[in-house]
Amino acid sequence: TNWSIMRRNEIYPGWPRYVELRSGHEDGTHWLPAEVDVSIRPGWYYHPAEDHQVKSLPHLLDIYYNSVGRNASLLLNLPVDNRGLVHEKDVEQLLALKQQLDKDFKADLAKGLKVHATDYRGENAKYEAENVNDGNLQTYWATNNGVKQAAITIEFNNPTEVNRILLQEYIPLGQRIKNFIVSAEVNGEWQEIHGQTTIGYKRILRFDAVRATKIKVQIMDAKGPIAISNIELYRAPNLLIEPDIQRNRDGMVNFSIPDKNVEVHYTLDGSEPNTSSAKYEKPFLVNNPTTIKTMTFDPQSEEQTGVSSTYFDISKKDWEVVHTTTGSMFEASKLIDDDPKTFWATDDGVKTIQEVVIDLGKTLMLKGFTYWPMQERYPFGIITNFEFYVSQDDINWERVVRGEFANIVNSRVEQKVGFKTTKARYIKLRGIKVAGEDYRTSFAEIGVITE
Repeated sequence: TNWSIMRRNEIYPGWPRYVELRSGHEDGTHWLPAEVDVSIRPGWYYHPAEDHQVKSLPHLLDIYYNSVGRNASLLLNLPVDNRGLVHEKDVEQLLALKQQLDKDFKADLAKGLKVHATDYRGENAKYEAENVNDGNLQTYWATNNGVKQAAITIEFNNPTEVNRILLQEYIPLGQRIKNFIVSAEVNGEWQEIHGQTTIGYKRILRFDAVRATKIKVQIMDAKGPIAISNIELYRAPNLLIEPDIQRNRDGMVNFSIPDKNVEVHYTLDGSEPNTSSAKYEKPFLVNNPTTIKTMTFDPQSEEQTGVSSTYFDISKKDWEVVHTTTGSMFEASKLIDDDPKTFWATDDGVKTIQEVVIDLGKTLMLKGFTYWPMQERYPFGIITNFEFYVSQDDINWERVVRGEFANIVNSRVEQKVGFKTTKARYIKLRGIKVAGEDYRTSFAEIGVITE
């Protein structure tokens, strides 16, 4: 629900019912349309450490459809970097959003089709149903006084696939519609697609594609005579992007696919995937070092993405944090849960060098280690200088590498450090120095390199 009107005289700085600003007031006295303000990055200003946290295309699409598509304007912030430019990664995602929206709204399927309404004002052509798809926002379909329930139907010449509908009220007469239902006639039977509340200047609904002969919009209730200026119908293409691939501590690999209508094919043996390769259907186990190669295929358009690769080393299912200098041992498992979004930190106020000891569960041949710094908006305790040790018995330790994570504060991505191949059952990471004045040491994730 998003009314563009508010009872303005009730509102003042510190107004305790501020939650009402989210939906507006049905009986509002002043025009106060919603504005959605959001940044393409985690914050409003540019930070190099967030270059890998630019919002994804699916996220940006959700923002668009939940703002512009819900009767609000969208202010998308693009921070300027230290060159005075919008960063390349921000530009890349912004262009991807623009290109996808161009595809989504490429062809209005409703334009010029037959339209029927159960009522129109005074049986005057000025208010007839055909005004909703004439491409002119200054014309509109309107019902007679007292008619707050009515239906308008668009009829296709042939069965047509549809998965988007755009609705606009005639705003010069105000916002009136309280709730409505969208239905589709499929194989001679009507099926409800969506039941929603307000429309306002613009409402866009996304839904699973239906092959319909007719689309009907039923206005169930309104504040006064109905006035709709525009109805558009689209068949947006499936979202064809690479999956987000994650593995948990137990070794279970999950593909996050934003559009369920596309297929992701993958290989585990290093070969290039194609449509004959295994199709992802559910999480699967990867315990040993493995390169997963994927490609996304759209059965509707028969288009596909390029091949992408994701490498996982040995899983952490047998790992255990056995010792920390300070901090909660109960929470320490977060640094080996294979999720960089979680983190663990040592106690505050302790100025001594902090370290973590991990039991790998069995002896492994190690070639290096990895460290993920904290990914929070306001990080602390990021290790800049380190020492890494190995042991067979948790008693006798050998330091295998000492060094610095160069520029880690400005580039908070996974750090990989190699060393001469050595056997180890236990590993120890010491934070010799951390960034900033906070003495806590933080760990988002610790891993090992075996191949």
